Amino acid sequence: MSMDAPPVETVLARLEKVTRNGAGWKARCPAHDDRQPSLSIHVGDDDRILLHCHAGCPIDAILAALDLRAVDLFPKATRRVRPGASASTSTPKVSRIVATYDYVDAKGVLRYQSVRKEPKAFFQRRPDGQGDWINSLQGVERILYRLPQLLVSPAGSAVWLPEGEKDVEALVALGLVATTAAGGAEAPWLPAYTETLRPFHVAILEDHEAGRLRG
Repeated sequence: MSMDAPPVETVLARLEKVTRNGAGWKARCPAHDDRQPSLSIHVGDDDRILLHCHAGCPIDAILAALDLRAVDLFPKATRRVRPGASASTSTPKVSRIVATYDYVDAKGVLRYQSVRKEPKAFFQRRPDGQGDWINSLQGVERILYRLPQLLVSPAGSAVWLPEGEKDVEALVALGLVATTAAGGAEAPWLPAYTETLRPFHVAILEDHEAGRLRG
């Protein structure tokens, strides 16, 4: 992000379907498949950029999808080290991608990816057809993770359903059949997922924290 650009203009430039909404703006939230713009953008009294997804996406996920850090929402003049604090303790960690998980359809075509970043945050992106990515699943049919492997499993076999792709890979390494949906417990469970899993005996594995895969 260019620190010379006004923060609100920089944020708006990375969003889709931006329109004026009273004293602020509204746009598609980049952290979920936002068919009706649900992200509110406002400028606070201190010139800080305020982001709120009315669908419930956490701010970390929104920032990750925009490839921004929390500090980028503040005017440059206010980004100062607190008296008595060292620069190393006051500077936010740089966000970086640490893992990507391909969502491939029944024909083996890459439809989209789930991306994990550190500090821990997730977002989804789809190929733009020109060798780059679009940080949105707008208009993309949602499918289960490792769908081709799932479809060749015998009817009646056991399928494990954890909340994330990392857990799926751990189960697969043990020789088990496993799948999940992008977004885990934070994303809605779609009827299409249920239909895909109907031939199998499904064991749901919840994380040791609040939240569950919603049916």
